Amino acid sequence: TGLKACVSGYAFAAFFFICLFVYYTWENNRRDRIYGSLENMTDTQELADELSNKTDWEIESFRYVR
Repeated sequence: TGLKACVSGYAFAAFFFICLFVYYTWENNRRDRIYGSLENMTDTQELADELSNKTDWEIESFRYVR
């Protein structure tokens, strides 16, 4: 029925949301271990990273929102 489909869709969405949350937390911790904390960055460095045409995988200082 439609109700079962709706509930299963919400369950899948919640499952994948939790998976993304765990992955982003793990990735942030991994980047902190490898590259160090972001507290040492200057505003100029942050701006240069933001304006560089690179992906999150290429920017060492990138962190997912906590």
